[in-house]
Amino acid sequence: MNTPSPQTPETLEVLLERAHLLLMRGQYTDARYLLIMLKQRYPGNQDVIGLMDEVLDTLTYAKRIDGPVAILANTVKGKGVSFMEDVVKWHGAAPSDKELDIALGELEGMMR
Repeated sequence: MNTPSPQTPETLEVLLERAHLLLMRGQYTDARYLLIMLKQRYPGNQDVIGLMDEVLDTLTYAKRIDGPVAILANTVKGKGVSFMEDVVKWHGAAPSDKELDIALGELEGMMR
């Protein structure tokens, strides 16, 4: 596995994306190690890291089941973006360039 060392200048967003890709590829053990490192490196972001951990636990459990599996997630559309959160209009709609800049700014602020 290619897990970054604590000195690697990667952002939380980049590392979470790496964990997401590992999950999507079924590389659960590698994803688990990365999440453990993230918990130590970013103690102020346990909500985001904890969510990824829950997804990993669920996928690991589902993989052991012999037969079809459905995973239901209770989510909030646009979570964390003031003008998008829980607004049906944004489910499947693309923001303008200006709206995208505002949304990304708000999300980046949450990650700090």
